[in-house]
Order: sequence, then C-alpha cells, then structure tokens
Amino acid sequence: RSSLACTSSDIARWGLRSVLKRQGGVLPGRIAMKIDPELLSNLASLVDRSVVITGTNGKTTTSNLIADAVAASGATVVCNRAGNNMEPGVVGALLEARGGLKHADSGKRVGVFECDELYTVRVLPKLKPTYFVLLNLFRDQLDRYGEIDHTQEVIAHALELSPTTTLIYNADDPLCARIADEVPNRTVAYGLDESMGLAQNTVTDAQMCQKCDGMVRYHYRQYGQLGDYFCDQCDFARPTLDFAGRDIAIGPAGVTMEVCGPAGCESVHTPQPTPYAAYNLVASYALCREAGIPTADFQRAQDAFNPRNGRLQRYRLGGRDVLLNLA
Repeated sequence: RSSLACTSSDIARWGLRSVLKRQGGVLPGRIAMKIDPELLSNLASLVDRSVVITGTNGKTTTSNLIADAVAASGATVVCNRAGNNMEPGVVGALLEARGGLKHADSGKRVGVFECDELYTVRVLPKLKPTYFVLLNLFRDQLDRYGEIDHTQEVIAHALELSPTTTLIYNADDPLCARIADEVPNRTVAYGLDESMGLAQNTVTDAQMCQKCDGMVRYHYRQYGQLGDYFCDQCDFARPTLDFAGRDIAIGPAGVTMEVCGPAGCESVHTPQPTPYAAYNLVASYALCREAGIPTADFQRAQDAFNPRNGRLQRYRLGGRDVLLNLA
C-alpha cells in the first residue's frame, strides 16, 4: 500500500505540474493518504531529525527561516515552504523529497514542517518530531478552531502523544505557557526580556489567569496578550526565559537584538522591519541553538532570507521603496 501510495502521488504531481501547470503541493499527498492513511508514519524514517512549527501567526516565515538555517549548516532539508500545513501537505513534501533524502548522508537529513494548529494532533504522533516550536495563539477562524481553549487542548494532547519531542515555546504568551505547564515533554522557553515600547490597545485573548479566576496583569505588554505577565491572585506568571531577547532595535533596516541563552549572549539581526519579526527571530534562534546549528549559519540565512510569498517582500518600483505585507 505504501509503494502504491508513493507511485500514485508521483503520477498526480507530474500531471498537475506538467499538464495543468499547478503547484501540486497538497493533492498528491491527499491521494497518497487515501491509499495509505498511515503513510506519514512510514515516511518519518526518511529524516534523522525533524522540527514542527505551529501558532496563529508567523508559521510560514519562521519555518522557512529555520529551513534556510539548517540548510546553511550543510544538512539536506525537506520543508513545506508554500505553507501547505495540514497532514497531506507534510506528506506531499516528504514524498516529493524522498529521492534526495534517500541519497543524502546519514545524520544530515532534516525535516522542517509548518503545521496547522488543529492538525498537530495528527502529525506529531506519526512524525515524532525532535522539536516542536509553538509561536503564539490568538483567536482565528472561529468557525473552524472554535474558542482558543480548544486549540490549547489539541496541541497539549498532540505533545502528550509524542513525549520525546522537545517543546520550544513563546513564554511571553500566557496561552502557550499554560500548555508548557501541562505537558510531560521537555520544554524550552523563549521571549523578549524588555518592552519594545509599542502603542497599546485593549485587545487581548488572555485577560483571565490560566490557573485561577484572577486577572492577568503586566509589567509590560508588547501586543495582544504577549508580554511579561503575572496573576494578581496566584503564582501564574511568565516563566524564566531560557532564551531572552534584549537591547532590541527596530528600524527600516530590520530588527537587531542580543539573545541570551544557556551558552551566553549573541547579537543577531533580521532584515524584516516589524515587531512581529522580533519574535520570529528569537524563536528561530532558540531552535537553532538547541539543534546545534552554528550562529554563523543562522545569521547567514537570516541575512539572505527572501519570504517570496508577500510577507514583507521588498521592491524598488518607480524610484520608491515598496514593502509588500500580506496580513
């Protein structure tokens, strides 16, 4: 069944691209899974290590940044770069790359996959990733996700089904911190250890404490519910940061910060000029340090990064600088 599924996927991809001139990122995986629903479990052995990235915002950018950094270190990387982030998209990426992965050096085959929040419970138990990066959680697509506590429950259950996976999470988000409190997995906390001084609004998806009926308060808040928070009635508060961004500078040339971790502090930079990029930067840095990716390779990937998908792409048009931001 597995062999038939792989062959059917190859034929479908060839037809979509050669005949219909389509991208063919999801349908080949969907066809293969109809033949072999457990195909992802079989394909997981194609990679020596893998990373799954999820969250409401920043999945595609951060997963592509991480994939570039891993590739810069000399590894062979498979990544669903176009954002096909449900199980068929992950399966399709592995199927397309399986020839190259089979001929790659052992120990240097790495999967980097963006994953929809609700599909983590299908992907993690089969893929058993080495690392799981949780970026943030906001109310989104309420018709599909439901309330945010449902998304938290799904992600926590996914991690329980993959207990050897290390959770690297945004500790500035109390919704992510609550998941880290509940799961048995090893956890690594990252965040920003100072205020970015952003204009504030009253919109937040975590006004109530995640442990009791108290209210969440802040020493400082970045945006949404992200910041240095604490409860006024119990011990719920932002955890100690394993990777902390400091001395943050945001300007037209991008974001620069010093990230302090277990091995010391290093200065890193991204050419993406938004506060959101600050979180993507520290998240991808934390993953790379945990995975043993040299900082020089990480920074080289950051400097050369081109999102290619409308997310902060730069153009020079008619003598003017243009920044295209898909939101």
